[in-house]
Amino acid sequence: MYEPIPEHPPVIEDVTLKIKKGELLGDSIERLKKTSDLITNVELADSYEDNYTFRITFQHKSRNLTEKEILAIFALL
Repeated sequence: MYEPIPEHPPVIEDVTLKIKKGELLGDSIERLKKTSDLITNVELADSYEDNYTFRITFQHKSRNLTEKEILAIFALL
């Protein structure tokens, strides 16, 4: 399906989370994506022991995001 190139830039942030032993990484990524409609992509950036760093892309289709909006989403993670 065709989607036009966004006019507004994304906000890309890294967040490190501790994942419980036995928890599937794919489930964690899906849970992060479902946190907000403004999260458009989640990638694993790094890992060390049970700490995983995810690179999260935030983007709104019709406007720039504010720092306040991003911080509100981070509070839900």
